Amino acid sequence: MKKYIFKILLITSVLFLGSCDVADFPTFDVNGGQTLVAFNITATNLDVIIDDTGTTDIQLNVSTVSSSDRTYSVTINEELTTELNTDNYNFNPTITVPAGEYNGILTINGIDNSVDTTGKLLVLDLVESNEFLTGSNSQVTINIRQVCPVPTDKFVGNYLIEQTTPFAGGGPSLANGTVITVEIPDVNTSPNGRSFMTSNFPNYCSTPIPFTFELICNNVIVDTQDTNCACSSRTDYFAPATTPSTYDVSDDNIFFVTFTEDAQSDCSSPLQTTYRFTKQ
Repeated sequence: MKKYIFKILLITSVLFLGSCDVADFPTFDVNGGQTLVAFNITATNLDVIIDDTGTTDIQLNVSTVSSSDRTYSVTINEELTTELNTDNYNFNPTITVPAGEYNGILTINGIDNSVDTTGKLLVLDLVESNEFLTGSNSQVTINIRQVCPVPTDKFVGNYLIEQTTPFAGGGPSLANGTVITVEIPDVNTSPNGRSFMTSNFPNYCSTPIPFTFELICNNVIVDTQDTNCACSSRTDYFAPATTPSTYDVSDDNIFFVTFTEDAQSDCSSPLQTTYRFTKQ
């Protein structure tokens, strides 16, 4: 009896599979398959030098190759774009992918007519078409902000870091009392950015991870970033300070970094933490 039931199930399965039309599913073949189009990032900063200009390039990737140039378009998402004057930016809404290539470049230009240091958001959507599919990265957010140039040999090198605010949760937030090396993560895209390796809450977790901040027109702005040591959620644990520390571009021997700790109230309530950096 079991043998007959098995045969019936097998025949039913074959009939079911045979009724499926595989043509309903896109075939991603570089030479003639369905084309998938997406930006390589979902968000970026456009740093505009004070009283000057700035630029950023965003790459558009396509999954197929063609013997002729292909063009794709972007449009401004008016609902998500913040109050940003149009005289502060410009771009060509048409992106060209040259023949034989798999990507094209969207260039956004920023002009400091009324840009501020906190930034305004320009959100762009890829214009959809029946000729291609869009991936999850079909939208990109550009934070257009004002920056003041900082020499790349400033605020880099070895520093002793010391927490100047009271410890919370039974110990320091970073590797208090140790010498760390401050570096520029990417001098081409963010020359005012700084990063160093440190453990988070070293009394509990010892594995170091990058901690990043930026020098934005005399203010030290800590990036929103994750931790590898938390009560439950490790996402966006550190964030910019309520009142950021300041810096003097002519003197990088001692400076302070203030940030919001436990920004999502993961372990307790958010609090402000400050570290002193002393050059060694």
